[in-house]
Amino acid sequence: MAIKVVQWATGKLGGAMLAEAIRDPRFEVVGCFVYSADKVGVDIGTLVGLDPIGVKATDQRDEIFALDADVVFHAPLHRFPASMEQHDADVIRLLESGKNVISVMGYTDPAGFGEAHAAPLRDACIRGGSSLFGTGVTPGFVSERLAVAVSGLCTDIKSLDVLEHYNISAASPAMLRTMGMGIKPEEFDEEKIGEENEKFYGSFFADVLGRLGGKVDRFERSQCDLVLAEGPMQSKGMPFPVDTGDIVGCLWKWTVYSQGKPFFTYRMQWQLGDQIPGWYDWNGWTITIDGTPCVKTDLAVASSMDKFGSGVAEYGEETMAALVINAVQNVIAAPPGFFKAPVFAPYNMSAI
Repeated sequence: MAIKVVQWATGKLGGAMLAEAIRDPRFEVVGCFVYSADKVGVDIGTLVGLDPIGVKATDQRDEIFALDADVVFHAPLHRFPASMEQHDADVIRLLESGKNVISVMGYTDPAGFGEAHAAPLRDACIRGGSSLFGTGVTPGFVSERLAVAVSGLCTDIKSLDVLEHYNISAASPAMLRTMGMGIKPEEFDEEKIGEENEKFYGSFFADVLGRLGGKVDRFERSQCDLVLAEGPMQSKGMPFPVDTGDIVGCLWKWTVYSQGKPFFTYRMQWQLGDQIPGWYDWNGWTITIDGTPCVKTDLAVASSMDKFGSGVAEYGEETMAALVINAVQNVIAAPPGFFKAPVFAPYNMSAI
């Protein structure tokens, strides 16, 4: 029997997931929640440029909660500044209704935000006999699965560093403004943007340390380093022009302490438009381990081989869709609760 799927929202990420689910013969898409009034009542095949499939999009949550489905691909609309409370409420109702949820909204380790946050989600899993899995490239894959797996090459680790570096010019104008790109430094609310980032990234710090047999003492966010345009810019792929003095680069850094010492560093190096001197000139992630032995791993993803080195990220939707779809069978088979993708034989901090 086909696995019955509900798609929650059809933005760039959700649309890619929906299209792949429609194409895949293992799945039967039985419902789709949307936020835009102009999508309501439209056949969901048509929404993603495919033939109609006889299922129409709805903006009525109760219609989705009432559906008989095995799994929900959860890629909701997220406005900034926004609270996770609505997303949590939706996920809880979905889990209570017996649907497994695979989300790209930072649920990689709900307990990382404390038991008060995790308990309602866990209880909903128990009541519905369902599982919750948070995934994504980062958070979700690069640090929690790839970096942890690479740590298995080491007998001792002094520090782990993960750097995300890419040109985000291909993102939507709204998302770029959310990140602080193309605005004046005096308009950049570092505290609010930093706190918003931590809603996605903060919990996975605990996940990474936990997989390595450790615990988070605390984490600290360093001041965000900004790069300003030296002149007017309108590079290929940019959705809007940039004036002199506008922000075209942001470097965020979080340091995670364990056993009283800094151990895990997570950095995000985002740029808009032309290459920034001294920054990476390709899109991807770099994992660096200072230990015995020292290890460095680069990860890059593109839609075709000739795209490597192009400088502009254009692979995000397909990669995210793959991470969701490839997890479906394991998540459905898992016992009720929070599902985590296993990693075999990583470095174990607790052994030192």
